[in-house]
Amino acid sequence: MVSLVAPTPTPVFVNQPSDAQRTITEAWLADPANAELKFTVNVGYPLRRLDDNLRVWLISGTQRVEVWNDAVPASGEFTIANTVLRTFPNARVRIQYQWKDLPGNESLASATIDVLTLALAQPPVSTKGPLVPKTDPNYTTALYLDDFAGGITAIVESAFITNAEPGDEIFITIEDATDATNSVNLTSQPWVANTNLTFALTYTDLSKIFNDADKPKMANIWYEIVRTGIPNAESPVQLITLAFDYAGPTNPDLPDLTNRDMVLPVVTGASNTPNDLRPGDRNSPGKFKVTLAIGQPPVTSAELAKCYINGLLVGEFNPFVDVDEFEVTIKADIISRLPIGTVDAYWTIQKADSDKNVMKSRNQPVTVAGAEVPLPLPTIRVRTPALRDYIECYGMISPTSNMVLGLHIPKDPILLPPGKTITARFAAYRDQAGTDLISGTEDSKDYVIKAANEPDVAPVASSAIFKLAQPFVGAIAYGKYWYTTDINGQQSSKPIIKRVDNITSNFNYCDMTPVPTAP
Repeated sequence: MVSLVAPTPTPVFVNQPSDAQRTITEAWLADPANAELKFTVNVGYPLRRLDDNLRVWLISGTQRVEVWNDAVPASGEFTIANTVLRTFPNARVRIQYQWKDLPGNESLASATIDVLTLALAQPPVSTKGPLVPKTDPNYTTALYLDDFAGGITAIVESAFITNAEPGDEIFITIEDATDATNSVNLTSQPWVANTNLTFALTYTDLSKIFNDADKPKMANIWYEIVRTGIPNAESPVQLITLAFDYAGPTNPDLPDLTNRDMVLPVVTGASNTPNDLRPGDRNSPGKFKVTLAIGQPPVTSAELAKCYINGLLVGEFNPFVDVDEFEVTIKADIISRLPIGTVDAYWTIQKADSDKNVMKSRNQPVTVAGAEVPLPLPTIRVRTPALRDYIECYGMISPTSNMVLGLHIPKDPILLPPGKTITARFAAYRDQAGTDLISGTEDSKDYVIKAANEPDVAPVASSAIFKLAQPFVGAIAYGKYWYTTDINGQQSSKPIIKRVDNITSNFNYCDMTPVPTAP
């Protein structure tokens, strides 16, 4: 009966590392002299033959890898390619061997003995994609143009990366979820132990993925860990939503939400003066009007426009059909509460189902006067008011030498102190209501209030104007006269309208020039 025995001693590790644990590192492997692990095994056992076969295993934990299965020379030398070590985790590695002769008789396997310690760089592993805080929770919130104001970032969290080493680089990729050819790689950053890496997601990069879509788009985002000599390690892919679609004309300055191509609004009060709210407007409703430029897209039923003055929402507009202009009413109480001076008016447009990506026009300055002040009424000289309350030659400053109307301004030391500038105004109309203006008859002249003991007669109009008003004998005209001045904004006296009759019984004008006969 033959008794099998386990071979001894342990093979000798010829080119082993110098430390007591025989630690194999990347530096050791990189040495050309260590391309192979060199061993010698005892061949001095009884009945040894050169064709005896040697089997050798390297073992780590439950992992057992055969690394030699062949005869060995008389020297007992055998080698193992160092690449086999990369199949093992970093830990102690043991060795075991067994002999077998040509007829097939096998020895027992040797004892497993520690032969080396692995401390190699392991391929990096990531178990989580980049975090995009503005998509929380769990990537369910879309990214909007609004988000760029505070910056959009993606974070590579170190807690979810294993086996990374100094020298590794990390970069993020964003890709159109439906078109892999449309992708952007962000500039890489070096891995730093126990440190989260923050990457800026810029509009320049994300807009390439969005590519002017007219509705939200899904995008893949992941990162890769780059180490020379091995394939990149990829993180899991996460899905994010890019919602950069917006209403209104094309904005050339995205992601800025102020669109300089949106037309400016026109604000009017009761005086109907564009972007100038006068004293008489302060207690009346006004209008906020937007007229789109030619070629701009209309406001649709899927869009909502909002109108603002001095930061106050004054009205909204959502049409039933496409429109290229709209108007909202400004309530009188809003106009009455506006501060004196200049305020800004602007409008916004958005998709009706979202309060994101709201486009804003530039500011339109609107002048706001103070509350209406009751200025004393001007008067003119009238010879016989009870019979003929007209504007006649008698009302002129020099009745027979020129035709300049004199507005007599009552003294008022509070509202019209000496030195105060007023503007005398005149216009002629064909109707008593003062709606049918006679072209060329409007006139205004500045006048400075005199001392308290001097009368104030403000000149306005001229012979040319009055001759336009009554170009021939029998022509009927009406003159409107008033004055304005600045008291917390332009204030106006109440206009007075009287019939004009500057033709004498001799059919001459006040300046003694003859009046043409009727055509």
